[in-house]
Amino acid sequence: MGNAGIRSPRFWVKIYVAALLSLFLLGAAENIVDSEGMGFLPLIVLTTPWSWLLMPTWNLPMWGSGLLARELMVFLTCAFSGTANSYILFFLLRRREQKESG
Repeated sequence: MGNAGIRSPRFWVKIYVAALLSLFLLGAAENIVDSEGMGFLPLIVLTTPWSWLLMPTWNLPMWGSGLLARELMVFLTCAFSGTANSYILFFLLRRREQKESG
């Protein structure tokens, strides 16, 4: 197996998802201390363009108000955005891998 596992599209998608989870936890920890939400900015940038398109939904009353409302809306927005980006990343890397092998 050797290098084949490291170069596989699944490996890179797993790294991307781990980075998203780490950035969400960092943003949530920063939000407890600062409560401005700027800790989520790296996460939102990494889930671009979908997260920016979904940001207007953050003003909807369905999120509620309270301590966890911001974390819930950011988590769901970035989970959707990260999933979309993960699929795109996987298919692009798989296509590149197929072109190189054959």
